[in-house]
Amino acid sequence: RQREVENTIEAKLFTALKNCRLIPLDADPSELDYSRCGRTDKGVSAAGQVVALRLRYQQPDRENPLLYDYPTMINRFLPDDIRVLGCKLVDSEFNARFGANKRHYKYFFLQDGTYNIREMEEAASKFVGLHNFRNFCKTGGQNVQTYERRIYSSSIKMAAGRKLPPTLRALSGPFDYSGKFYEFNVIGSAFLWHQVRCMMAVLFQVGKGVLPASAVEKYLDLAQQPNRPSYTMANEEPLMLYECDFGDMEFEIEGEAKDKIVAHLERVIQMQETRTCLLEQVWQSMT
Repeated sequence: RQREVENTIEAKLFTALKNCRLIPLDADPSELDYSRCGRTDKGVSAAGQVVALRLRYQQPDRENPLLYDYPTMINRFLPDDIRVLGCKLVDSEFNARFGANKRHYKYFFLQDGTYNIREMEEAASKFVGLHNFRNFCKTGGQNVQTYERRIYSSSIKMAAGRKLPPTLRALSGPFDYSGKFYEFNVIGSAFLWHQVRCMMAVLFQVGKGVLPASAVEKYLDLAQQPNRPSYTMANEEPLMLYECDFGDMEFEIEGEAKDKIVAHLERVIQMQETRTCLLEQVWQSMT
């Protein structure tokens, strides 16, 4: 949550909630028992962000067995790149931050022929376990009790169905290059400020041959690496908070509301593909 900043997903959400009269017009988040599962930096996407708060509620009865269609109501007032994907009635003690068991992040990157994917896979596997991630985060300005975090899974795999058009596959390198996208998947109990981007920065250096895969083990050992190593943090835009796990709790959405979201996403994808086509035309005119 960024205070005093209006151009955030959180601010857009609260504006939509007020516009559809699900919260009072003068409501403050602190008055609504508001909580959120994860923090995302500016430029980072989230497909699985979860928030909890008190909303206007329709008491189910025999004549009205269904609750309000919250996703459809709220999505009418949200920008095209923000959507509510489901909802769930919970008890008053539920907290989206402390109730989450796991958080799953994905970081996408293009194999341009210069990355040794096998070395990156080996390095990524070394993050698994309970470690001190002080060398893999931004430490200033955060009230952190401990830098220890547990990672349940850390791997790199090919991203399904994504690759560059043949006309753009002009780069070449010492490793296999097919213009395909890969994704770094990391699942943990919780994450520090900029932790995933710092992890990815080191993995990029391993992939480029600047560092050996064993550098991850070294950086996780403060006796060997007492000071944060020098590296440039990975770009924020390819990062996504993919999923937050709450055990058996499943978010609900009515069939018609789900169809509307799917149709909306299809329109957005079509527009993005059209923009990509336009950029390709400009690129081709210059080559």
